[in-house]
Amino acid sequence: MKLDDLVVAWVTSLLAKERTHWPEILTRLEAMLGDSWSLHRLARPNTCSLGARLRDGRELPLMDWLEGLGTEGPLEARALDLGTLAPEGLPEHIAAAFANTQGLALAIRARGIPSVYLLETVFSRRSLITPAQLVELALLQPNAEQVLEAWARVITDSNELNGRPAVEASQVGRYLGSREGAELLDFLGGDLMSALQSTVRREGAVESIPEAYRPFFHTSDPDDFDRQMLGPDRQHEFIPSEERLYLESEATAQDFVALVEAQPFAREIWERIARNLNQFQAEGEAPYTAESIAAKLRDGGPEAHRELPTGNLTQEWQGCCRGHGVEPIIPEALRGCVRHLGPSPEERKQDKGILLEREKLRLAPNTEGYQMYLFREARGRAPAARLPCPAYRGASGRTSSGRCVRRSPSPGSRTHPSSKPSSWRASCSRTADCGSRGTSLQSGWTPSRRR
Repeated sequence: MKLDDLVVAWVTSLLAKERTHWPEILTRLEAMLGDSWSLHRLARPNTCSLGARLRDGRELPLMDWLEGLGTEGPLEARALDLGTLAPEGLPEHIAAAFANTQGLALAIRARGIPSVYLLETVFSRRSLITPAQLVELALLQPNAEQVLEAWARVITDSNELNGRPAVEASQVGRYLGSREGAELLDFLGGDLMSALQSTVRREGAVESIPEAYRPFFHTSDPDDFDRQMLGPDRQHEFIPSEERLYLESEATAQDFVALVEAQPFAREIWERIARNLNQFQAEGEAPYTAESIAAKLRDGGPEAHRELPTGNLTQEWQGCCRGHGVEPIIPEALRGCVRHLGPSPEERKQDKGILLEREKLRLAPNTEGYQMYLFREARGRAPAARLPCPAYRGASGRTSSGRCVRRSPSPGSRTHPSSKPSSWRASCSRTADCGSRGTSLQSGWTPSRRR
């Protein structure tokens, strides 16, 4: 059983108990679940909590929500299997792919009014910075208007792919402050920061990050590992990733030989290549020498180098040049045989908005995240066959937890099209008794993280 289905079944069972017993049951269950769950308070750091979101947007802990249900008259509840219903708000062709994925819902009749509640999972924001603080940072930039325009383009591009409306620059702040915008920030936060940096730098300025905002960001150097692997005595040979040269796919083995032979210290390069490749030689195989590896590539076919790790070949070729304090000599005829993996130095000079990986400001993660399970009343009118039947009562009468299943009429029977089913039965084994027998919710379970 899925955890959210278990939650629905457990709350259904709770509503079957006398109302005066609810606080005691909740307290006992919370103690059994341990510190990883909270049933009396929402949004506790590093915990899962249970509650409801009202129509006015307020979010209440489970007990506060239940106290407001059916304070007058009987309360009826049932766990319903939504069957082929798909999530709300999706286009028909997309919703079809999600049919049968809703699981259980909670159907309640309070004060004679039926309602169906869906359980949704709400995660805390991924980043330490809030949407409001991020917008404030954008407004602090020397060209804030251009930054908001760039953000509007990033958001709109994503929204159009997901069936959401476009966002104008003037709407960015309000949109990111909405629930939809906050969720988008979890996935596009890095793109928004890159857009901010690029926009500011293209105007000849540098992004402004006040001291109070610095804890919200960090940088990451993708070359740290490679730099450490060289050791302290070879740091002068290190080549940043954006400056590394690689062989083009059309380059031949003989092209690489010509690149090596164009250097005044060619023999040293061949010796380094031989030492590098000998690390991967199987036991019993003859080790490479400067002469043998040069002959293999010179005399072999055009694709002789593809039998070898070509990245290691160019690494030793360029690294040896860097160790001598010079750049590789590349004859004009061989210019098209090598390339940079990313933008070339010339391209970066032409476009100041191109960012190196080590320059990108990345959002610091929120280390005190939480996860909430919130009951939300379904919009519109639920199918009649899925509402709790009048005979099913909780809190003040006899109960039975399960899904509503309509019995087929007996042969020869006749029913009016508008009449209600003559008989119903509760037939769901997915129940959770919140009485003395305990619960199946695992103590120590920790909130899951979105990827």
